[in-house]
Amino acid sequence: MTTPAGPHWQRWKRLHNKGALQASRGNLKAANRLVRKAYELTLAAPGDPEALARRAQTLINLANLTEGREAIELVNTAIGLTHECEALVGDEFGTVSLRATLFAVRAMTVLNTGEWREPLADLRRSLELEPANEVAQPVLGHLLSWLNQLATERRHYAEFAKAREILDAGLEAVAWFPLPQEQGMAVLLSTRAMVLAAAGDYAESATDAEAAMALAERVAPELIPNIHLALAEVADGTGDQATSGEHLHLARELFAAIGEAEGEAIALNSLGRLAHLNSRDDEALAHYTAAAKLGADPWHQVVSQFGRAAIAVIQSRPEEALRLLDEMPADSPRFRTAVLQVRGNAYETMAEFAKADECLDQARALCVDNGMWHMALTLDSWRSGALHRRAAYGVPPADLVAPALDLALPAALAAEAARRRFRAGPMRERWIAQAAAPATKAALVAIGATLDEQLVVAYLDHLAAAVSLPGQSAEPAEIDHSALLSLPTPEDLALVASGEGEPLPVPELLLPPRVRANTAVPSRLDPWLDLAEQRYGIQVRSAEVVRSW
Repeated sequence: MTTPAGPHWQRWKRLHNKGALQASRGNLKAANRLVRKAYELTLAAPGDPEALARRAQTLINLANLTEGREAIELVNTAIGLTHECEALVGDEFGTVSLRATLFAVRAMTVLNTGEWREPLADLRRSLELEPANEVAQPVLGHLLSWLNQLATERRHYAEFAKAREILDAGLEAVAWFPLPQEQGMAVLLSTRAMVLAAAGDYAESATDAEAAMALAERVAPELIPNIHLALAEVADGTGDQATSGEHLHLARELFAAIGEAEGEAIALNSLGRLAHLNSRDDEALAHYTAAAKLGADPWHQVVSQFGRAAIAVIQSRPEEALRLLDEMPADSPRFRTAVLQVRGNAYETMAEFAKADECLDQARALCVDNGMWHMALTLDSWRSGALHRRAAYGVPPADLVAPALDLALPAALAAEAARRRFRAGPMRERWIAQAAAPATKAALVAIGATLDEQLVVAYLDHLAAAVSLPGQSAEPAEIDHSALLSLPTPEDLALVASGEGEPLPVPELLLPPRVRANTAVPSRLDPWLDLAEQRYGIQVRSAEVVRSW
């Protein structure tokens, strides 16, 4: 802040301080009168550089007594006055510190309008001028908390890119504090892990969740159950439901231990879903019932009711399911997609196929509109199997072959190609073995129904060439043959035995080529590769073409 008021500014000081006192007591009218009198004193000494500093300081209090655009203009004027004062006498009156405070005040004022980018820029200016500014630091803490809440809200509405932008900005800003803020970093990383998992970016989500867990175990143990929720979603999304269940049980127990009913309800509803997917419907109902009784957020009851509707469909009570699904909230695209899929499944079991198709078309449109590629893949693959099941209701099988193939084959091609979203390692292998495998199976069933031998052969050739080795240098490597003949040193052996040392980097694999019996003639699979890339926005194969075995 500014230096103490000089002898000619004692009356200004008394008026200014009395005004601040009245404002703190809620007497805004009296505060405004006193502060304006103080402001008028600063106008009576046009040749005094200190008048500029005192006027700028007074404008802070006036800004705090107003709001919106008027408050922002007052702060802008004050910032200009600090520059004028410094042009005359430098920082003699502490105007650099005052300007840091003014930037922080403007940040808070603009933040109250719902904007966050400009406040972040102002806070950076403030802390660059004065890293320990007592106004900027709490404002930044408040802003980061608000950004975390805003990102969570954007995740609910499937605005994943916006949520990530917000969290990326927050993670950059948390480093502006003079001292490390590991707890704040853990909160933001945990939330970003949840956002990335919901968007299908499982590899990045796992990285964030693991980093958040390392921080939380040191400085913020209350965050650990939330991080287990993120890790559960990653495991579930990559096909490992057993690991997902372990994380959810841990989260539920930890939430219960710390008395966090809202989090416990989320974990219970998720456990109910996993139990239902594994045909343990009695267990699922128990979880849903318990979740509905916890917390103050009505959303837990909504999710519980949705879960009971999904169970009702499987237990041949589609009418009850449709009744439970009536008036479900439609503000969350992810949840709305799930509701439409269960509603469509209910109509499938009632043989009302036109209504089923209408629901499932709407669900897929939501996936496309909101960038939920992973949910679109799952929906298309599931729908292919549902089409084949219509034969049991009297639909001619020949009428189902083409639409089932159109759903299953592009979905399987994209699911297999999505491995490139993961670095080489266990998660990629899990995706291939567990998440992409059901889509591949559905595609094989759909292709088999066509009796198209050329397509069968082309698809099998495609699966046999699913990965490509990393590119190699054309120059031969220079090898020190004497090193190959030397024995390891005792130090080398000790290092191997201890398991210490840095692991070698794992090379990324190239996009596999297209496989054809005749490289000059497109195979029966080529149009499907193009369709998969167009439909899901995932490059399936490179432009290179090689001969099949």
